Amino acid sequence: MNSSDKLNRNVIEMDDEIEITEIKPNTSSLSIEKRKKSEFESSNVSIDIPNIDENKSIEKEVESSNASLNNNNRNPIIQKVINFFNRLEKVYCPDEALENLKNYKYNAVDKSYVSKYILKPYWEFCTKLFPLSMAPNLITLTGFGFMLINLILAIILVPDLEGPTYRWFYISCSLGLWLYSTFDNVDGKQARRTKQSSPLGELFDHGCDSLNCAVGSVVEAAALGLGQTYYTYIFSMITIFTFFYSTWENFYTGRLYLGYVNGPTEGLILGTVIMFLSGVFGPEMWWKPLSHYLGSWVEVIVTEKCKLIDCLLVFMIIFSFVSQIPITFFSVYKACKKNGEKFTNALTSTLPFLIFAASTYLWVSSPNSTVLTDHQILFTLTYGIVFGRIATDIILAHVSGRSYPKFTFLILPIIIGAILVNIPSLFHCGVILNSTGELIFLWVVFGICCVFYFHWALSIIRRFCKFLDINCLTIKHRVVF
Repeated sequence: MNSSDKLNRNVIEMDDEIEITEIKPNTSSLSIEKRKKSEFESSNVSIDIPNIDENKSIEKEVESSNASLNNNNRNPIIQKVINFFNRLEKVYCPDEALENLKNYKYNAVDKSYVSKYILKPYWEFCTKLFPLSMAPNLITLTGFGFMLINLILAIILVPDLEGPTYRWFYISCSLGLWLYSTFDNVDGKQARRTKQSSPLGELFDHGCDSLNCAVGSVVEAAALGLGQTYYTYIFSMITIFTFFYSTWENFYTGRLYLGYVNGPTEGLILGTVIMFLSGVFGPEMWWKPLSHYLGSWVEVIVTEKCKLIDCLLVFMIIFSFVSQIPITFFSVYKACKKNGEKFTNALTSTLPFLIFAASTYLWVSSPNSTVLTDHQILFTLTYGIVFGRIATDIILAHVSGRSYPKFTFLILPIIIGAILVNIPSLFHCGVILNSTGELIFLWVVFGICCVFYFHWALSIIRRFCKFLDINCLTIKHRVVF
């Protein structure tokens, strides 16, 4: 073959390459290809076919030029906002934290006899109902979806959280909580069944659980007819406190410990039964005097004003603050002693949470605030999202081997709100936020919390998936059985 035939063959091959790379046409890629072709045509020397590395470098150059063009076409302000949020991703989860995921190992203990002898066979049976192609995180999200559906129904049918409304609504709330609990226990078994266990699974699971503290509280308040009162606030805070200290214990001990009687098992069963009873007898059953059920003799022990709902509330307080939370303190104390750490440091690490909880109380209890009587659903969901960030941040630190998270700025809007509604009482001045102004401020805080929470959550999920080479809601690498 002479040099002319060889040159023609290379020209044809180069033309073929140019046709392939022109699948993504833009001015930058065309200019690169035209320059490359002109340089070739002006040369009298034959060349070899470009290798893969050279093609990748060209693609990177084209992608870089595309990104540059897109950035130049955007509004400068919008671009600054995008750059700001992009920079936050590595702040949320640095590269060294991702490297620590290699050392992750799930560790959990469930002492509940109900779980071991009754629910475990049920969960095993339910796990087999899900196809092997269904990702564990999708099961988790589906379970949480049942609670979100009932939340929407509560907002539509019982906006005052008092009712009563259709009996099927209360049955739906009961069924939704049971399905949520079932799916929450099945997801881990599905992960082991499909060989998809990962630190993202634990983080995603606990993230949904932390958000459900507020969502579930609103649903249960509507099912019990608690109304926009302190009952609803106390019920939600009992759930939040119990969940927080369980998560706090998980971080310092390195394992999730569920006692012989615990919230995720017996607590959720109790909630399911309570809401089912509301569906059968109506929520008004909880507001009748205790003497109505036990007779007048009970008034020797309690006042005639004591209602069944009061007994339920006292039981929940004892269950959480006597039988649950003290155990977490003792477990953390033993872990700190074993690891040579100061228990006082572990205690002080809870201060941001306590400040957050105190701020919600100061806001809701202010005589100048209307969130308790008029906007309690919105207020509960707002501080529920903030708590979701606090709790899930602790789990993130746990699975990525980082130090305990000190503070999240999402607490600040809650603190500011508590200050604004209490300034008139403290300094005897005029009201800063009237009822309309407080509602607008609350919606703004809710919007800010949603934007930053979900950007944080999606950023973490994206970085985890990229590093672990997995998908969040689908199975990327299926194991052949």
